[in-house]
Amino acid sequence: MVHNLALSLRHHSPDVKVHLFISDYLQQFIQADKFDTVQTIQEDEFTDHRGIAPAKIKARVYELGRSIGLEMFLYLDVDAIILNDLTSFFTALKGHDIATEVLGTGNKDSKSINYSIWATNENIWNYFELKDDDTLCGIQSSWMYFERSEVCDKLQEYLTWYMLKGIPYWILKQQWNNAIPDELIYQGVFAKMGLIPNKPPSEKKTILFGNKRNKETPESAERDYYILSIYGNDKLTQKKWLKLYDRHLSEIDRMNYHPQDMLMRDKFVSTPQ
Repeated sequence: MVHNLALSLRHHSPDVKVHLFISDYLQQFIQADKFDTVQTIQEDEFTDHRGIAPAKIKARVYELGRSIGLEMFLYLDVDAIILNDLTSFFTALKGHDIATEVLGTGNKDSKSINYSIWATNENIWNYFELKDDDTLCGIQSSWMYFERSEVCDKLQEYLTWYMLKGIPYWILKQQWNNAIPDELIYQGVFAKMGLIPNKPPSEKKTILFGNKRNKETPESAERDYYILSIYGNDKLTQKKWLKLYDRHLSEIDRMNYHPQDMLMRDKFVSTPQ
């Protein structure tokens, strides 16, 4: 997946620098020349006694970017490809401390906050010790933008503290392959800091999540979006978007991409731990 993402990035935004953090074992499967830098992460940085623990490394995204000297950067989950040049997106993001995909907002008494799916309001407010009038965001963390700032420095301090403290599994209202979702930690810290990390207006729509509610066509997706995500598993992402994923990559480099049907079955949410 990271090969495919880099392939699409190099095609649509050839001047964008691409930095990869990858496990030592997986490094043998990538083409290093597709990346400006490749950093190795150790197995204990993304696993715990239960197995793979994505939040353990994803809660350190800002720290990792700063560790290689980045002043501003866009983080991307690898289960995606780029559909259009990102230059105008970077222009829109510049000057914002942090941005991500905010799908809903609400307060403690809200009956429903769109995409706040991992724990009840009561448990989130209690665990993160939020004030009754704090605003909670439902976020989708497939992309996040960070700029070096006191805000992000403090954000990282909070994220690190909560990861060390540990979030009890009993507060989850649905399972994520026996792991704590990073989105729960981020949304709790955003609320504690009073942050609503909305994306700024830009030339195109940011990211297409191909669930059943999405009524876009493949043609409009390629025209109007920066990113196509094949998030979750093949029960969440509709077949037409998996086909678009393959077709778009095939048009970029027909002989040098990995088809989605070889990838989806091995995703974290598809593989029993």
